[in-house]
Amino acid sequence: KGAFFLSSAYPNPFNPQTTFTLMVARTQTVRIEVFDTVGRRVRILHQGELVANEAQMFRLDAQGLTSGIYHIRATGDGFLGSQKVMLVK
Repeated sequence: KGAFFLSSAYPNPFNPQTTFTLMVARTQTVRIEVFDTVGRRVRILHQGELVANEAQMFRLDAQGLTSGIYHIRATGDGFLGSQKVMLVK
């Protein structure tokens, strides 16, 4: 089994929100951030401990964001997962 599982965000494209789940193989500190297309961080969705083998759901709310493509990045101890989502207002 891998170090983590990051589900696809749904719905995608989205408005006003999209959700996804993240599961880690061992308990660790994880940071989930959202970046715009030029690499500016626009949100921190989570920073803290995730418990091993428990799928956690996260929600990205479009409030305050403009239409466009965003990158969701999950970083933990020895892994980095990312995916693209599109906000259509």
